[in-house]
Amino acid sequence: MRLQSGQALLELLLTLAISALVSVWAVQRWQAHLQEQQLQSWAGWLLEVRQGVQRYMDAHASKLLAGAATLPGYADPWSPGLAELAAQGWLPRGLSSMPLNWPGLQIQLTLQGECPGACRLDALLLLFASQDWAHRPAALGQWLLETRGYGLVVHPDRSTRLQGPAGDWPNPLSGTQPWPAGTMAVLASGDRDAGLAGEDMSSYLRLRDERDPDFQANLSARGQVQAHGNLQTQGALVLGGSAYTYSACSQEAAIVRRIESPGLLTCRQGYWRPLASAGGGAFMTHSHTPCPAQHAQVQVNPMTGQCSCPSGYLPLRIAEYTVASGVTRSYLCVD
Repeated sequence: MRLQSGQALLELLLTLAISALVSVWAVQRWQAHLQEQQLQSWAGWLLEVRQGVQRYMDAHASKLLAGAATLPGYADPWSPGLAELAAQGWLPRGLSSMPLNWPGLQIQLTLQGECPGACRLDALLLLFASQDWAHRPAALGQWLLETRGYGLVVHPDRSTRLQGPAGDWPNPLSGTQPWPAGTMAVLASGDRDAGLAGEDMSSYLRLRDERDPDFQANLSARGQVQAHGNLQTQGALVLGGSAYTYSACSQEAAIVRRIESPGLLTCRQGYWRPLASAGGGAFMTHSHTPCPAQHAQVQVNPMTGQCSCPSGYLPLRIAEYTVASGVTRSYLCVD
């Protein structure tokens, strides 16, 4: 009996030990799963913010490359906040603040190289998690995978560098405080996205660029060209569109050439009307004398050479009187 009791106790202890190991493994696996989900959420959110920061840099690249110290709407244009970017339309309103219980975020713009010349504008989006992340090398490696090539981290054994597939930066940058080990970041850089890293970007146009491109050759466009200011030319303006006077139109204030005679038409109230002219002229008829004729009571319209109005004009009778030889009527051509 004593031998059987000892064997049962040993089996019980072995079962408890195996159960404890399985429980520890399950807890660790669950913690790893939670960590993976957390990193995926952080990375997805920060990559969305990165797109807004990219648009912000594209819009203000010329001023930032020139070292602008101020920009309307931003307390510090070199470290814009989420709310500022959302207020200016670069981020959706849903990204105007950090989610609750998430790490802190800093957006830091930096210039590399000498401007003007061979310089490059970058933005580092830095996520400050707890110091505990510095002791999770697997998590830092996963961050670089989740950020699709834009990721950077401060490794605990290389705490003086911010490194990753996106590049290598000193820690700290000039004029900033050092970032703690475990810091995770993504890079926003127009140069890198366009495949032009390291080149002088001053010769390239960007979206909403405020510089005058001053093109030196022809410029062609397949779609509509819109301007919010005046349109000026030192040469001739050639119009390809044409229409008949008083035919229907849909684009108010548009201008085309008149088909039936020299002149321009503009779209007003749904019809092509003469833009400007010397008028439709006038003429006078006599009831017993054909027109044209050499008669004191008959006068042809100098615009047509007949007793009629040009196309697009209507005769308006302005006078009528009777003489011994018949009735004389005077007409003015109006549009």
